[in-house]
Order: sequence, then structure tokens, then C-alpha cells
Amino acid sequence: MSKVIASGLRVGYLIYPDKYSSEIRNGFFNTMVKTSSLDTAVVTEAINTHTAKDIINYKLELAQKVNHIFERYFPNASKNKLTDFTFFNKLIS
Repeated sequence: MSKVIASGLRVGYLIYPDKYSSEIRNGFFNTMVKTSSLDTAVVTEAINTHTAKDIINYKLELAQKVNHIFERYFPNASKNKLTDFTFFNKLIS
């Protein structure tokens, strides 16, 4: 969630088959990872209410707008199928 929603939200979810439950739980226990209960509640609510999806779509929309502005001023910059959605760009000389 820190990459797509907000950098401070260090929460992730994992879906796995039941047969791996013991190993995965032990792995998390052994890494001593503790996620903030508040962060978990915020992210869970954002997912359940589709707010997370709205935020992601809004960020993609902004990325497209910014990249179109970039292309207007730097028409010779390299492009590929993902450059409309990148959050950074560079000029190759």
C-alpha cells in the first residue's frame, strides 16, 4: 500500500493456500514484523469502500496528464507503452 496509496502506510495483504498457512505464519512470526493497527484499519477501510481503487485511478490520471505535458516540451524523449503512467521521466542524450 505504501507504493500505490501513501508512503506511510506500510501494510500488505497476502492470500495463500491453506496448506501453507503454518509455514507462512511462522515466517512472519520469525521476522518480528509488527504493523500498526491504525494503519491496518485505514487500509482495510480504504479497500472495502473502494477508496483505494479511487486513489489509484486518480494517481494514474494525474500521471497521464503530467506525462502529456512532459511530451509536449520534450517530444524526442524516449517512449514505450508505460510512459503514459510513469511518475518520473528522463531525457536520453
